[in-house]
Amino acid sequence: MRPIKVAEVDLTDLSILFTEETKCDILIGHYAQGGAAIMIQTTETQEPVATFTRYIRPVAPYHVLIDTNNNPKALEILIKNGVVKPQLLDNVPSGYCIYPEFELSDMVIEKLKNYTDYV
Repeated sequence: MRPIKVAEVDLTDLSILFTEETKCDILIGHYAQGGAAIMIQTTETQEPVATFTRYIRPVAPYHVLIDTNNNPKALEILIKNGVVKPQLLDNVPSGYCIYPEFELSDMVIEKLKNYTDYV
């Protein structure tokens, strides 16, 4: 499945930027085991910047586990840009890390439902 662009973001003020480009796209992909994967790539060159989610265990449809350990600003970016709903559902432990579980926003779910390659 090709990832689906769900938002644009300017990462000028954020320390997660590993590239000179600051205009980036937020994409939703799919893990091989199932579940949504949220990635950031540069708009101009489509260079990967970060993956904001992890697959630890199966979660409910349209739920994601946010990787705040490697990307401390991920949750802030995703909520601010309307990618996830701002309500914590669960904390999933894995090793020494905790991955907060959030539901994708209605806008993102609607885009995924309208995109036939997602299923």
